[in-house]
Amino acid sequence: MITTQTHVSDIVREYPGLAQIFEESGIDFCCGGQRPLAEACAEKNLDAVTMVTVLSAVAESGSGSDGDVEVDHLSTQELIDHIVSEHHEYLHREMPGLRQLVYKVAVSHGEREPRLQQISDRFDALLDELLPHQKEEEDVVFPELVAADAGQKPAPKAADIQKLIDEHSNAGALLAEISGLSDRYTPQDWMCNSTRAMYHRLSELERNLHRHIHKENNVLFPRFL
Repeated sequence: MITTQTHVSDIVREYPGLAQIFEESGIDFCCGGQRPLAEACAEKNLDAVTMVTVLSAVAESGSGSDGDVEVDHLSTQELIDHIVSEHHEYLHREMPGLRQLVYKVAVSHGEREPRLQQISDRFDALLDELLPHQKEEEDVVFPELVAADAGQKPAPKAADIQKLIDEHSNAGALLAEISGLSDRYTPQDWMCNSTRAMYHRLSELERNLHRHIHKENNVLFPRFL
């Protein structure tokens, strides 16, 4: 049952499809999801009771499904496999080409719209944050979590897991800046097809990364804290 005191992250854990409603409302369900719905709504000047009604109706109808899986009941190995296949591999595929496109758009149109260069700078910072982070997870942290889950070795230290959570927060903040600089990925009338394609791909990146961070921060890591 969803109430105004249910944590946002817990709502998305139980009903993954409701993440889209939170995104449309500007409510953070990944890095800042561990707080009551009422508090998150108040920050956005939204009525929490109305939000509960909307979320409950969509959850009960099942119409809010966005194709994501309910990960809360997966084993640690299954959850990690899912994160890697659905999110890490997506970033490995998407980021190099998107980097080239973001740079191209900034060079071509940055003089007319200076925010495009700012988007490029933030995207570079996002790459610098994510790439070593993912490598550390895949090479070190995830194998340690699987071994700890099997009772073969102690879990990573809480400080080491908190470091990863902090890095997620940094990535989330950069995404929020990119979103703001792009007017929520809304192209201006004069913008070319390359810029429109860039905005679309950045929007998809945000959607994927929000769900990625939610699954690690609010489902996987709490098992070992």
